[in-house]
This record gives sequence, C-alpha cells and structure tokens, in this order.
Amino acid sequence: MLIRYCASRLVPALDMPEFGDQNGIDPDALKDMAASMGVDLIDHEIITLLRFFGVEEMEGVPRISGPKIIAALQGAAGMQQQ
Repeated sequence: MLIRYCASRLVPALDMPEFGDQNGIDPDALKDMAASMGVDLIDHEIITLLRFFGVEEMEGVPRISGPKIIAALQGAAGMQQQ
C-alpha cells in the first residue's frame, strides 16, 4: 500500500515528459517536479520510489523509472475497476 500511495502522489506530474524517459528521473528533479505541481514529497517517499521503481541499468546513479510508476498506477486502477 505504501508503494501505491507514494506513486499516486505523483499523478499530477505524470504528463511531464520526464516520466517517459527510459533512463529514469533524478530523485531531486522528481522532488522539484512534484513540488511545482503542489505535491511535497518527503525523503522517505523518494527512498521508497527508488527502491521499487529504480532504474537498474545505471551504474551508481540513482534514478527513478517514470514508466514503471505509470505501469504500477495503471495496474492499480485496473484492480480497482474490477
């Protein structure tokens, strides 16, 4: 539930082009994007997003996958409709 909650807080920013980047989003940039949409993410939420939606191909550079977040939210929406 915490994972979905953290991801759902980003819904206002999902239309931003950075969410389509396969290389992921820098956590600080994601926090700034969310803030620009009126969503103040706390560090614990960013860490949760990194753990569950991290980009695995980047060596030593933490990035959050926008496509993984979108897929998780779409999956959660599909489950709620059933």
